[in-house]
This record gives sequence, structure tokens and C-alpha cells, in this order.
Amino acid sequence: MRSPVALPPAAQDILNSLELARDSALDAGHSAASRLSGLPRDASAGQRERLSAERDRHAERHRVLAQIVSRINQFRTELAAGVVLEPAPAVEIKLKSGETPSDAVERLRGEISAIRQQLQATRSAPLPLADQKQLIAQSVLERAQSGRPRVVVADDAARIAFRENIPVTSLLCWLMPDVMTAALSAELIERAGAMPADERTRKVAELEALLLAAERSEAALIERARETGIEVLPRVDMDVRAFLGVNVATANHVAVERVA
Repeated sequence: MRSPVALPPAAQDILNSLELARDSALDAGHSAASRLSGLPRDASAGQRERLSAERDRHAERHRVLAQIVSRINQFRTELAAGVVLEPAPAVEIKLKSGETPSDAVERLRGEISAIRQQLQATRSAPLPLADQKQLIAQSVLERAQSGRPRVVVADDAARIAFRENIPVTSLLCWLMPDVMTAALSAELIERAGAMPADERTRKVAELEALLLAAERSEAALIERARETGIEVLPRVDMDVRAFLGVNVATANHVAVERVA
């Protein structure tokens, strides 16, 4: 297995803090579980509920942080050879009137969810009817090539050689490509939300960039909340680049695209 790509100092500090928080959550969870199991038989139900809630809270915190650490490490080891991680430009945080950083995180997460839904819908958008028919025609022509016989006329004789075990469909595509194309296209319909492939590719790229920018803002707001003494757990599925504040670049410092 290839060694993980090195992190910029600021990103390494984020990872170190994350690992420390993960281990602290594990220790706190064990402590709460130990105190719960050590309660006397006559302990009140309220005591047991409080310690159970504390244990579960630390366990959930540890689960989330451990998954994020794992995703970061996986991200670093799966990067292609010859790429580096560079610090991303600082994100400007803008809070609405009366909004706290934690409030802004919740608002932004709603926006991120909406972008993700748009992205999913765009990626799965069907092709327009004309493009569907073009693909059918191309497929028929490709099959016709395997159905085409080899014809040689020499010495006043014709030699026609078909391939062995040729599929009937390939033979039909060669004999009557227009009929096959029309028959195979007969039940195609224009579907809602249809989008040409090139337009879909362009829109996906735009939405991915918008999503990454939103997640960078989310990560910055989580850090701002932490500075005010409020912990907001990151999402496990947050883009690793956003969480670490990095860009993926080639060794000659040309930024490249990669979705984590």
C-alpha cells in the first residue's frame, strides 16, 4: 500500500485534533460506562438514565469522529501518484443578522442537502429522445459488423464466409439496419427532465463545485463555533477536502478535480 500523501501543516493540525477528540470521546464513553456499571443497586432511575445518556453521547461522538479519521486516511492513500495536497484559500464566513455559527451550520446543511438532491437528479437525467435513437442506431451498426460475412470473388467463383455461431440479431442488423433501428426505437419515449450528455456533464461539474464551496463554508463555521465553545460534530459524508481545507493538485501545482 502506498504511503499517505502528506498534509499541509494546518491540515495536519486538524487531523491531529480530530484524532485527539476521537480518543477523548472513547475514554469518556468508557468512563461513563464504568460509572454506570458501578452504581449501587439502590441507585435512582434518574442516575442510571443520566449516565446511560452520557455513555451513549460519547459513543456516538466517537463513532462519528472515528469514521471521519478513517475517511481522511483512505482519501490520502487513494490519491493518484504525483499529486499533492495544498492549502485552500481561506473561506469568508458571513452570518445573517442574529445568527450564531451553529445556526449557520444548520442553515447551510439544508442548502447542501438541496444541492446534493439536484446533483443526484442531474446525474440520473435521461437522454432526449433523439439522443436515445442515435445510440440505438450506433448499437445496430456495431452489431452489424459482427454479422457481416467475408465475400471474395475469384476464379469465377464467389466465396461467402460467415463467422461461426453468429448471433441472429447480428445477422439481422447487417441485413436490415434501418428496420432493426426503427423496431428497437419504437417504444422509446421522451422522458421528463431529459438532458443531452454534454449538458449533463457541464451541469454536474457546476453543482459539484457549488457543493464543495458550501461544504468548505460549513467546515469553517464548525471551526468558528468551536472557538466560541460550542461543538458541532462534522458530517461523516463531508468532502474531505472541505474538512481539511485543502486542494488536490499535481506536483507542478496545477489544481485537479476530485470528489472525496
